Amino acid sequence: AIDAPGDWCARVGVQILEALPSEASHPVRVASLSALPGIVLRMLHTGDDATFEICSQALVAMRAGTVDTNGGVRTAAAQACGALASAWLSPTLGADVSGTPPRLALVALQLVMALFEDGAADVRSAAVTAAASLAGAVAAAHSSGGLLLPWAGTVEAALPLCLDKSDKPRASALRAAGLLVEVLPGETTEEGAGPPDAPPADMPPGLTPPGLQLAGAAPQGTSTPL
Repeated sequence: AIDAPGDWCARVGVQILEALPSEASHPVRVASLSALPGIVLRMLHTGDDATFEICSQALVAMRAGTVDTNGGVRTAAAQACGALASAWLSPTLGADVSGTPPRLALVALQLVMALFEDGAADVRSAAVTAAASLAGAVAAAHSSGGLLLPWAGTVEAALPLCLDKSDKPRASALRAAGLLVEVLPGETTEEGAGPPDAPPADMPPGLTPPGLQLAGAAPQGTSTPL
């Protein structure tokens, strides 16, 4: 096995993140986003000091990917958010603060929810699958903070995908339903804390997700919501 120390992963991660904004080739953007989860998870494993910074920058890159003009890039961004589900809940990333939702996990969830109404079926499928991955990570970790994520809004936004005209997102949504419902009973919101889907006041620049529509018009390519 090849030993990939955290500092090596950090250097590679920085190179990828620096190159992404100006990368003109969509296959390269897809490949770059697909590489980030492995790098971040390895850094978490080695306990590298730069892990939080790289994770935050990676999430900024994923946010940019969710609004990319290419559907493959948007799909890769959603998949990357889901692949890092356990990382967003890691105490190393500040996800163990009592009584508050894990900040990076909240951003990741909001990013994929914003893709539930995407015009491309593959993107909608990847997005709801990523949301299910986050729910599964919360359930597996018995994370009280993770239970404060806006799961009710997630379920509400995902339900129309169960009637999507395209087979792929419809199947993904039905598979995701069990995991999403599993984390629903523990959802609580502290009085005065504001809506659970609102970005935290201390959100780092560049991490506020693009406009979300948690309810209202059905996603593109869907029939009447449940």
